[in-house]
Amino acid sequence: MTLACTLLTSEQDLSNIKEHVDISTFNQEYLLEILSTFLLRLTRLNDKRQEGKDPNEVPFSATSLKNPSLVFSAKNVPSISIHAYLQRILKYCPATNDVFLSVLIYLDRIVRTFNFSFLINSFNVHRFLIAGFTAGSKFFSDVFYTNIRYSKVGGIPVQEMNHLELCFFLFNEFNLFITLEDLQSYADLLVYWYSNRTYPSPVSSLSPSTGNPVYPVPSPPSPHYVGSPSQTDSSTHPPSSTFPASPGYKGTDQTQSSNAPQQQMQQRETTPIYSESPRRPTVDHKLLSSHSIG
Repeated sequence: MTLACTLLTSEQDLSNIKEHVDISTFNQEYLLEILSTFLLRLTRLNDKRQEGKDPNEVPFSATSLKNPSLVFSAKNVPSISIHAYLQRILKYCPATNDVFLSVLIYLDRIVRTFNFSFLINSFNVHRFLIAGFTAGSKFFSDVFYTNIRYSKVGGIPVQEMNHLELCFFLFNEFNLFITLEDLQSYADLLVYWYSNRTYPSPVSSLSPSTGNPVYPVPSPPSPHYVGSPSQTDSSTHPPSSTFPASPGYKGTDQTQSSNAPQQQMQQRETTPIYSESPRRPTVDHKLLSSHSIG
């Protein structure tokens, strides 16, 4: 299960995929839920594969340009969940759906390039996500942000962000081009996998920050166009030295009244399907973090 595509194609009958996903208009919040649920399952499977191995064989120090595991592994598993991390990236550095989908394709390319010699696991998935998102947004988007902003959003020093981005380019052999067929194929596989999974989504049933149960998120009735990122950049709003709380799910407040579930469901049902204006990055003067991803 090292390869994402292997997991997607091994758990479903591909002949049943008859409808294609409209990537440009697909609901972006729903896409992040699908991606995070899939990556969580992939990392858990790969974590199990490494159980019982000698801890000295698990690389932790980012000191080598020859092995992705050495470069991207953290000393500890980051406390922020994959879903909360993706939500944070979308909140502070908005991008279109193709950028988020491209990260998964790039990860598969790296695994193939290194002949399946390393695993995407809980120790390295966050760094792979922020590095892949940084590279993908610069390749696909006309408007992108500085590495200073990406590093603050990702919770790593800017020097390490520069290093990870360079390594990500090297491991992809400086080829970030993705055919439309590949992008469409991954999108179709992801949505079909998510809609036919045989177990509940941990993203919908647990709070990303506390692990407390929250009410499931209903599937959207139809796609939702979010739009391209704003040209606003963090350079016009210098962030201070503290980090805001990671964007979490709505409905995780423990002090809700007894009728909170009905109110929450009614609010989601009345949410407009299409946005009237493009998503803009959140301007927060407290973007730096004392909490890193390890």
